[in-house]
Amino acid sequence: MQRKGRLYTPSVPRIQNVQFIKKPMKQAKIVVAAILAWMVPALCLATDFSAIFKKNTDSVVTIKSGNNIGTGFYITPNLIVTNLHVIRNAPDISFATSYKDGFAKVDAVAAVDKAHDLALLYAKNPGKPVTLARSADLVPGMELVSIGSPQGFEKTFAGGNFSQMRQNGLMQISIPVSPGSSGSPVFDAKGQVVGVVVAQRKGAQNLNFAIPSEFVLALMQKAEGIPEQEYMSTGAFHQANKDDRQIEGAGAVLKDYSNIDTGRDGCRNFSSTFFESPGAGPIKKCVCNDAVIYTNIICQCPACRK
Repeated sequence: MQRKGRLYTPSVPRIQNVQFIKKPMKQAKIVVAAILAWMVPALCLATDFSAIFKKNTDSVVTIKSGNNIGTGFYITPNLIVTNLHVIRNAPDISFATSYKDGFAKVDAVAAVDKAHDLALLYAKNPGKPVTLARSADLVPGMELVSIGSPQGFEKTFAGGNFSQMRQNGLMQISIPVSPGSSGSPVFDAKGQVVGVVVAQRKGAQNLNFAIPSEFVLALMQKAEGIPEQEYMSTGAFHQANKDDRQIEGAGAVLKDYSNIDTGRDGCRNFSSTFFESPGAGPIKKCVCNDAVIYTNIICQCPACRK
């Protein structure tokens, strides 16, 4: 634009005007940097659950015991842990790391924990053991995952949360559970086993339970003190277990209890609660003078017997 023959040049902003424009931009950069500083660690801390599956999938096996299908996992190169009720009623027990490789026979039963429904199986075929961690360190809301064979679908990966540690000694979890899930390892966000799937509350949704890893560790330590030649063959285990069931009143699985008088002196805190055990039908939590036993037979309590 010209004015009276002279070239008109717009005035250049003063230095302070430039500073005024740059100052809020600088503040905005600081705010963005602060947000990124908060977000990046959070993103880095996000759990890579696919890595947990990849690391542990070869440690998990499908167990076939008679008509039962369950899950187990290696805790040493030759010891597989599962639920006792998975193997309890069959003379032959086999396992498969993957269906395409076929099933191999379990060579022996190394040790059992009847009170906590756990069994250690000895397999000559070596496997990759998992890493155990303390369930006592869990806090409600923590994310958990499991790998198992619900309904026989091997290597099924499922997630949920730790809900609460119950007074009966079981972990309450929201991981979906179905027949075949029994014996599945429960992993924390670090990929360490903190529990073993055992039961679901009958008639409830996602009200499921796992045995704390501390009992698995105790059973493993017990097995370490037993020479391999003293392990019980699966046939001998079945026969001994069968005799035990007859003595304790097998054949009345759905009966709550018998010959119990809760009014007797010395009898306290007796109770019997039904759970739905994946792959094995109903099991019961029997409480007898503060001792807790999980079983699929009639609840027995000598202190309360008539």
